[in-house]
Amino acid sequence: MLKNTVVAADSFSQFEHDRVRLGDRATLYEWLDWMLSPSSNSAAGMVMRQAMLLRKCGRGYPLAKRDIQRLFKEITRSELSAPYTATFNEAITRKGLDIEMLRQVSLFTAGGKARIPGSGDSCDTARELARYLLRMEQGRRVDVFFSTEINRLTYVTGMRIPNASALALADSAVYFKSGSLYQCAPEAGFKCVPYAGNVKNCMNSATIVELPAQDRELAFISTLVANILRKNAAAEHQALATRLHRAIGEIRRPR
Repeated sequence: MLKNTVVAADSFSQFEHDRVRLGDRATLYEWLDWMLSPSSNSAAGMVMRQAMLLRKCGRGYPLAKRDIQRLFKEITRSELSAPYTATFNEAITRKGLDIEMLRQVSLFTAGGKARIPGSGDSCDTARELARYLLRMEQGRRVDVFFSTEINRLTYVTGMRIPNASALALADSAVYFKSGSLYQCAPEAGFKCVPYAGNVKNCMNSATIVELPAQDRELAFISTLVANILRKNAAAEHQALATRLHRAIGEIRRPR
């Protein structure tokens, strides 16, 4: 299904800086890859749409384009909130994660939000992100196959950012996903630039490190939830990753 299901971008992919165009076609696995590797919100919108369709249609999935259009036309915007919540909340809770500590209540694109209204607030904690990664390592995110595929997708990334780019990690295998959210408000002497908001400047990262990459003598999970205002804190994240890596590296040295 992941390999052979071809999905065409619609309004759920719009409007982001990713420049995914209406009608762009890719397999479901490629949409997953684009969602995770370059952190594409457009791809995330398409993946979340497909997840809802899969839940609703079961063995009838995938649907033809005309059937998808008819389905979303027949269901009102308010009626889509319940299936959205059921699709994504159940995915969190069914394996024992805490929905009060890890949830995404809306789509990541303006086009997606126009079709499906969000409800409540999204949230996460460093602890619950770590529990998610632990279950993935244990093969308990759905099952062993899907845990392995998610793990694989978080390894094959375009570049390591931000804390994963520390030079101390050069010889380590790093599996990671980072996400940022910044918000600005007028302030004397302050200029709003990306990743340096003065209202919000959140950076969340979930990382698995194996060192050395070939021998895997030591493996650890590291998660980060930060909100450093008014500056791009990439250097701070790199420094923190370096110090943590060196501290844990001491564990494998003979006493």
